[in-house]
Amino acid sequence: MTQRILLIFFLVSISSLGFAQRPVSVSYKYDKTTEKYIFEAKNSTNEYITLVVYFNRLSSLNASTTLPAVKTIRTGTTRLFTLEKMGTNTPSFDYGWVYWFGTHNAKVKDVQYLLPTTAGTKIAVFNTNTVKDVLGQKDDTDYYGLAFKLVDGDTITAIRKGIVEAIQQENQTDTLKYTYTKNRNFLKIRHEDGTVARYSNFRNESVQVSEGDEVNPGDPLAIATQTNQMGDATLLITVSHLHIDPDDGKNYRDWSSNKYVRPKFKTKNYEGLLEPGKTYISTISTDLITQEMGKREKKKYLKSSK
Repeated sequence: MTQRILLIFFLVSISSLGFAQRPVSVSYKYDKTTEKYIFEAKNSTNEYITLVVYFNRLSSLNASTTLPAVKTIRTGTTRLFTLEKMGTNTPSFDYGWVYWFGTHNAKVKDVQYLLPTTAGTKIAVFNTNTVKDVLGQKDDTDYYGLAFKLVDGDTITAIRKGIVEAIQQENQTDTLKYTYTKNRNFLKIRHEDGTVARYSNFRNESVQVSEGDEVNPGDPLAIATQTNQMGDATLLITVSHLHIDPDDGKNYRDWSSNKYVRPKFKTKNYEGLLEPGKTYISTISTDLITQEMGKREKKKYLKSSK
C-alpha cells in the first residue's frame, strides 16, 4: 500500500519540535476476526492536532465515518475509523493525510478574560495589525490581536484557564527595532473550548510553567521584556481556533483557516471588549478564577486556597 504524507507548516502553527521529528503518524491494522481495517493516529506532541485522512482509491470497502475523515486528536494514540469489506471482490485502497495544529471548529464559550498582569496594575491596550495591513494589502482573515503595554520586569499572567501546549523562551531578539520580526518568544495555552491563546514577547528563560501544566486565570506565566526605546514591554496576545473545510476542488493548503476570537475582559471598573488607546486596571476574584471549573474542581480549589 502506498502512503503519501503531506506535512503542512504555516505561520500560526509552527511547532517547537522543529522539522526533525514528525508530530503525527497514521497507520492501520487488519483484524481477521471482524475483517476490518482499523485506522489509528499517534500524536507525539503536547498540542491538539486536527487530522484529515483522505483516500485516492477505495474499492470494495465501506468506511465507518464520512470521508475524508476529519478528527482532532490528543496526545497519544487515537482510533480514527474502520474500513469494512463489501461484496466478493478483493478490497484495495490508497490513502494519505494532512494535519494542522489546533482544534477543528471549536465551540467558543462566552467567558470573562482577565488582563494579563497582576491585580491592581494599570495597563494600556492597543489593537495589533497583520503584515498585510501594514503593507496596505488585502487581508481576507478575521485577524484580531491585542497589544498590552507593560513595564520591563512585570509578571505576565494567564488571561484564562487552560493547558500549556507549547513554549518558546530562547528566541527573543536583542534589538528593540523589531515590530514585525518573527524573533519573539511565545507561549500557547489551549482552553477548554478548543481556542488557543498565544502570548508573544517576554524575557528569555523567564517562563514559570511547563508544557502540559494546567493554569488558572491570574497564574504567573513569564516576565515582560522591553520592546522599544521608550521602555515599553509590549505583550501581544491572540485567541484563535482552527477551521478545516475539506474540498476536493481546492489545494489541501486552502482547507484551513484561523478564526480569531474577540475576548471580553473583566477589569476593575469595566466589562466587555477592550477599546484601543484606553488604560484599564487589572483585577482578579475567586469567581473569575473558578468560572470554568467543575463542582469537584472548584471545591478542591476553594479548600486549597483557604
